[in-house]
Amino acid sequence: MKDEKILSEEILSDDELEQVSGGGIRQVCGDNDLMRMLGCQHFGSDIFPGSVEIAIKDIIKGWAQVGVRLDVPLNDRIKLCTCDNKYYVGGKEISRMDAFKHAMKVRGWNQVAIDCFDWDDVKGAW
Repeated sequence: MKDEKILSEEILSDDELEQVSGGGIRQVCGDNDLMRMLGCQHFGSDIFPGSVEIAIKDIIKGWAQVGVRLDVPLNDRIKLCTCDNKYYVGGKEISRMDAFKHAMKVRGWNQVAIDCFDWDDVKGAW
């Protein structure tokens, strides 16, 4: 009985699942992969529902190392990111892809390398 109650609290609605599949936690995972690739601060293990809030703090610090402010909306009930992240440079909101390109430039990537990057392999919605 107790286990059934715990499980029922962990089940996501169809709307919540739809939000998680494209943006949200998938974007957080993709951002973490980028931070790791660029040598910035990142979360050191796989991200799962219980670690999302801790991971986000590390990823926010990683983005700050390349001059990007990251806002990650959280759903308080399930502690998952449930919509697209927001990225800012110099106080101006920019797209996720522009944030990635900015981070790459700051870390010394040239334009040819950025243009040849496999964007389809990145987790999360653009």
